[in-house]
Amino acid sequence: MNKSTTKQLSDYADSMKQTVLDAIPGSGIPQSAQDFLDEKRVVSILTDTPDLLIKHHNKFMPELIKNFNAKEYLLYHQIKSKQDKDLSLVEKTLIGRYKICEKLLKIFNYEKIINKSKYKSYTLATVLDRYTCTYCNRLYTNTVITPLKKGRYSPNDDNRITRPQFDHWYAHIIYPLLGVSFYNLIPSCSVCNSSVKGDEIFDLKGYTHPYMKDTKEVFSFSFNHKDTEDLNVKINVKKGSKMANHLNAFKISEVYNAHSAMELRDLLDLRYKYTDDYIHTLFNDTFDSLDVSQEEIYRMVFGIEQLEQNYHKRPFSKFKHDILRELLLIG
Repeated sequence: MNKSTTKQLSDYADSMKQTVLDAIPGSGIPQSAQDFLDEKRVVSILTDTPDLLIKHHNKFMPELIKNFNAKEYLLYHQIKSKQDKDLSLVEKTLIGRYKICEKLLKIFNYEKIINKSKYKSYTLATVLDRYTCTYCNRLYTNTVITPLKKGRYSPNDDNRITRPQFDHWYAHIIYPLLGVSFYNLIPSCSVCNSSVKGDEIFDLKGYTHPYMKDTKEVFSFSFNHKDTEDLNVKINVKKGSKMANHLNAFKISEVYNAHSAMELRDLLDLRYKYTDDYIHTLFNDTFDSLDVSQEEIYRMVFGIEQLEQNYHKRPFSKFKHDILRELLLIG
């Protein structure tokens, strides 16, 4: 994903900051923590990049909880839903010590500020402008707003039809300070956001972040060449890498294998059921008299995008591009 412009980030901060600032005084968090969250800091939390967001979290938590301990904090989240009768004395102490962090959910209140506000959620989705799920590229998640014949949009009008879900890359329950941070809200499908990822804890050391692309963290789709009847999708990725962890977290191999009987089969049929002359004619002579680019040929023949920066515009674009390249159909 491309980083947004300075103006887009400034507009986002302007639309969010006052709601956050107004929620701080009556939140019940210590005064030192309230002082930490001045206007400048709040704007930074709303708009800073992922590497800086985690620094805000690490600096703030000791202001919220004296002698804050990260391991204890994670343990608190594991035990907080247990019945009181099932808790040990140590666990009860931990819950009493760390339950104050829940108050942050009312300050950086994603549900109230974004999710339940059609105006703000659809505005954000429009700015991000992603057509398919950022994580899996299998499902359309584009934003649909029907035009009004007259008048202006109201915050919850019926003209806003659908938008992507927003996944908290830094899990919301673990990092409540980042609940409405621009670069922590990743447009995604419901499967990746809710069914697959859930509240899995990500960090920059172990996982790739959509806004912080590492050119070394790459992968490609492939397939089982030994028995094409099996239609097994394979993924080439460095074992133990951040990208491998990302793909495992979103079960990319499993979900793409579920599509192999259709998406992969169509490509293999084209390669193995037709002659090389036919394939050459299809991709060269057929469009020779037309003023069309290779990118346009991709869209017309396969319904996908050829260029990486445009993969998000059509489902399965990366998958089909990788398979086609491996089959030596087109470059």
